[in-house]
Amino acid sequence: MKTANIAPAYAGLYAGLCEVARENGYALAIHGSLANDMDVVAIPWTDEAVAPEVLALAMWKRVKWLNHQTEFPYTPQAMPHGRLAWFFPLLQAPPNEGRSGIDLSITPRT
Repeated sequence: MKTANIAPAYAGLYAGLCEVARENGYALAIHGSLANDMDVVAIPWTDEAVAPEVLALAMWKRVKWLNHQTEFPYTPQAMPHGRLAWFFPLLQAPPNEGRSGIDLSITPRT
């Protein structure tokens, strides 16, 4: 039997994050295994899509209770093709399992 991982917890967060993305004009997709962190990509979907920084803040507000932070201290990392990426550390990862959190990439609006 494989060792349990944190994937079910991330799957439970998806619906709420998807709701935030849609409210802000984005579609949200999961990629990766969810074994250690939750990799999600937000893609502008409507003409009213907000700036990436606005969406990142809204996403963080939805999950901030998981790491007990009261301020948004994150700076985006520039990624290929104009994507911006934020990592929000969350739940305690099992020992030797790497980091635990949401790895959010937002593709640029045109």
